[in-house]
Amino acid sequence: MLKELTPEAVLPGVLDTIEMLKNKGIRIALFSVSKNTPAILERLNITEVFDEIVCGNDIVNSKPHYEGYLLASDRLGIDPRLCAMVEDSKAGIEGAKALSMKTVAIMESNICNADVWITSTSELGRIISLIKELLGQFFYIRTDISL
Repeated sequence: MLKELTPEAVLPGVLDTIEMLKNKGIRIALFSVSKNTPAILERLNITEVFDEIVCGNDIVNSKPHYEGYLLASDRLGIDPRLCAMVEDSKAGIEGAKALSMKTVAIMESNICNADVWITSTSELGRIISLIKELLGQFFYIRTDISL
């Protein structure tokens, strides 16, 4: 499966949103519990778009534990309370909320009480201004962008 990944596998709206954030000088970290994250990012040809990357090789505790989110924010040098995190799992939202991060859920229903809820990555661009209002200052941490 990993060998079949190509840059076309990145979900709609993700790269446009990352580009928009980078153009505004916003630092971006990626956290995924997968130990294959470096290989996945390389296959997708997007390793360089992230300022920091945290993967399963860097942590002891998996989601819903907050360890990966804390490490990502530490590597960015940003207080986790000033971070927004986009996630497609309830366990991930729980981990980020444990650090008082603002959360964006990408799922069919908002079963985890995220701050913002969308059903598709194609909606990411339209929610950026809303998250910026929630934070005052916006930072973005994303997990599992290709899945």
